[in-house]
Amino acid sequence: MYNFEFENRGFSGQLIADIRKNWDFFFPLSDEEFYIKLSKLKQTSFKKNEYLLKKGEICKEYFFLSKGAVKYIEEKNDREYIIDFNFEGEWSGDYISYMMQNPSNLAVKAIENVEVFTLHIEDSRSLCKENINFERLEMNILREAFAQSLNQLVQLKSNTPEENYLQLINNRPFIFNRVRILDIATYLGITPQSLSRIRRRVANK
Repeated sequence: MYNFEFENRGFSGQLIADIRKNWDFFFPLSDEEFYIKLSKLKQTSFKKNEYLLKKGEICKEYFFLSKGAVKYIEEKNDREYIIDFNFEGEWSGDYISYMMQNPSNLAVKAIENVEVFTLHIEDSRSLCKENINFERLEMNILREAFAQSLNQLVQLKSNTPEENYLQLINNRPFIFNRVRILDIATYLGITPQSLSRIRRRVANK
């Protein structure tokens, strides 16, 4: 069921389908529940190199990327340590900070001009009080965020750089067209020169 009133708010049919698919993965809402939650999203945009979230801030909004890409970074001693990337069709932000309302340990920064739809924590909490299904959805997302963070940390630490590279291009084959070599190398924990050698070695196999 498509609700045409959302077209005037910047929601294309494909965007609504993407959000529905994402939420259904964690907990399937009824059509009525889905559109109630969807109505709380607000559209905004960020320029390349703008911060969606800075380290130490409390994440009060979660972002659905309708266009563009961002990187998750930990800033320490004037250096960036890249934790992950997000692209169109994905939610972005520090979900643990968002749900717990604690200061974030990371920053989220646009690596392209991005357009997003945001869900404010107060709107989310209000929905959860009204209907337990909204709370079930949020709790499932929170559990997945914990699990993904732990799994990603274990894989990056236990795999070889080449294994991490292969996994990255398997999951996101487009990434070298969207993200700087330096950022990809930083994410993998290697130098750009080492990344170039791995790419050549893999290409020649």
